Amino acid sequence: MAAAEINDAGAPAPLTKLAPVASGERLFSLDMVRGLAVLGILAVNAMTFAWPWAVVSNPPLQTGFDAEAAQAWQIMHVFFQDKMRTLFSMLFGASIFLIGGERSDGARGKLLRSRLFWLAVFGLIRGLAFWFGDILLHYAYTGLIVMLFRSWSAKRLIWT
Repeated sequence: MAAAEINDAGAPAPLTKLAPVASGERLFSLDMVRGLAVLGILAVNAMTFAWPWAVVSNPPLQTGFDAEAAQAWQIMHVFFQDKMRTLFSMLFGASIFLIGGERSDGARGKLLRSRLFWLAVFGLIRGLAFWFGDILLHYAYTGLIVMLFRSWSAKRLIWT
């Protein structure tokens, strides 16, 4: 997507040409936090790739669960479990506005709908073929719902 101009209200102005973001136009801090969140989600999900669900929710059921394994599980549970997914979800919400802009911007809305459609396709394939815990499909349909509210005022969003 081409660099967006900021209007007087502080919102991105409508774009005339939609294209992938050039590397010089990316928000480095946003990319860093997104990378941290994805790695944290990987740390949490790594156990579910190999362990049965009963062991994921109650690790002492695993044979050979010693003090070091208990400490590692506690660190993951305290510092990563649900925190990184929440952080990633907030970044996803911010990107809905950064990509989709205001609700009145038809071109950017079309781009956002297209991206959410492909996210749903990949999420459906991954969820059915590879891993039951895939969340991409959930992000896609949540994004379609959230994009309806992207032009609401903060006050209206809070009350809703």
